[in-house]
Amino acid sequence: MLQRAIFPVMPGELSCDGTRAREPHGPVALVVKIGRWTDCPSCRARYVADQRAHPDYAIVTPRDQFGPPEFLEIEPIHTCNLRCVMCHVSYQPVSKVRIDPGFVDKVEGMEGKWAVIGSEYEPMAHPQIVQIIRGLSDRGMKIDLTSNGTLFTDRVTDALATCNFRRVTISFDGVTKNTFEAIRHRANYETALRRILNFKKRVLEHNPSCHFSVNYTVIRDNIDEMADAATFWELHGFDHLGFIAMVVRADTEYLHEQSIERHLDRFQAQIDEASRRVVAGRYRLSITNSLGIQPLFANEIAGNVFLGLVMSDDPGAKPCYSPRPFFQNYAFPGVPVACASPYKALKLQYDGSLQVCSKFTIGHIEQEGSLLDIWRGFMAQKIRAAIGRNPKICYTCDYYRFCIRAGSIDPTVSENFESAGSPEPHMIAHIMGHPMVEWAGEYYLLHEGVDRFDPRFDEIEPVVMFRSTGFADMLASLSRELAKSAPTEIGQPHGRHCFWQIGAWVMAAPAAAYDGETLRIASLDELRFGRDLHELLDTLGYVPKLVDSFNSYNIVHYEQRYIGVPQAAGPVNVDTADLSSIPAILIAGTLDDVKRQIGELVTA
Repeated sequence: MLQRAIFPVMPGELSCDGTRAREPHGPVALVVKIGRWTDCPSCRARYVADQRAHPDYAIVTPRDQFGPPEFLEIEPIHTCNLRCVMCHVSYQPVSKVRIDPGFVDKVEGMEGKWAVIGSEYEPMAHPQIVQIIRGLSDRGMKIDLTSNGTLFTDRVTDALATCNFRRVTISFDGVTKNTFEAIRHRANYETALRRILNFKKRVLEHNPSCHFSVNYTVIRDNIDEMADAATFWELHGFDHLGFIAMVVRADTEYLHEQSIERHLDRFQAQIDEASRRVVAGRYRLSITNSLGIQPLFANEIAGNVFLGLVMSDDPGAKPCYSPRPFFQNYAFPGVPVACASPYKALKLQYDGSLQVCSKFTIGHIEQEGSLLDIWRGFMAQKIRAAIGRNPKICYTCDYYRFCIRAGSIDPTVSENFESAGSPEPHMIAHIMGHPMVEWAGEYYLLHEGVDRFDPRFDEIEPVVMFRSTGFADMLASLSRELAKSAPTEIGQPHGRHCFWQIGAWVMAAPAAAYDGETLRIASLDELRFGRDLHELLDTLGYVPKLVDSFNSYNIVHYEQRYIGVPQAAGPVNVDTADLSSIPAILIAGTLDDVKRQIGELVTA
């Protein structure tokens, strides 16, 4: 078999001289058409029309310039009618808050752009979803819908069939009834499939070029049906099947067991078998996977594999065109990673908030001004400027990691199978009157009186910033900024703590955490501060303190213990005396315990 290499180009006439395939030859005139392979007869070059040539992806604003958002992602409602075993919805409370359909009146200026509906929850669960989709379609937007398909009733299908659907993605895991229903709790296999296929049939009657795709979330229990899924959806006339490796989003034993991290050999075998079927069977259906894993025999079908995409030679075969990666997954000036999201995508949440980067709120749909006014407004500009100024915003972004970069995730790295979400700043302590904020392993000590601070976007200068791995540096930083002198260790004959003088302040830390050079603590709560050593020793219980007199006993608090000293013993220095030599002395962990012991002696 001639092993060809794929080269995306703009459609039209071109001349191939073999340089792309590194097989120089005389010029050969070729014509590249949308949706068709074009092979050079003189070398191993195979040409395919670039996605930019597709009429649904025509670009008015150049990719490296700022303009209106290329797509509006809409999450209509905060709930789902199903409870899938691997989904975040099954592990978090849902509010059922839903967007007011009146927002459609504010999307002026978005004609010809994409409305990407549904992603994290089930859009069809919104009781007025027909009004929403119809309204967006009537305003000239291209509809991209993601749904589990179980709510495509005849009434809803009849109402939506003529809308401007350009892309529909169905979430459907497994092929057999038992597997599907074991994963998608509350769903009925026969009903879901009947409704999905009827919806597809009705939409294609009005929009024959609408692209129908399936998202298949892969877990341990459905790996072995992957190849069969390719055949199943090919027979049902779908264009694309995407295998998405489950990301563990809740720390449960079940989810860790269902992760495919320890089953990549089975995953690879299914990718191999699915690829064989697609290519040898000349399927119209193409396949991809979120890990970007190619079949082991990719070199034998080089002309049918492009990155993680496998596509046959059938003239009707289509790649996975999608507005999300197309308008976001590339370098943009001022963004530290290959992501154009803050300049090309806008998200409308179920509560009406508008976000860039799928998480940073820039306004609310009901505030004064149009959608585009908010898109260009102060908060949006502030966030974009911060992204250019602080690369760590992008480096810690889960949306970039798992969505923008889907298809290029390294499966050999365990953390790529789990997500705790993008880190959020939070106030963790007050030190000597100064608030401290933590974000992504960095600590910011603020000026007194500052009650909130987001190190990603706020330009308030903290007193000092240090990293979680450098507590020795923290001492030096506190010293410089608060005391203007080096911290001095204070030698004390107490085994539980070490002490430092920091200017006018004294700090204590657990002795076990200090090796003579570096202080390593798990939490700032382990540190204690005082105006002077005596105050700190008193706070920590190192200074004997009379706390009560009870039934001829003096009760003293010392070193986190309560000591009952008989008054008949006279003055006793509990920090130096041999307590075991004092008759009838009592020791307990609480004041009440000592009093109980005293009471028992008196009544005995």
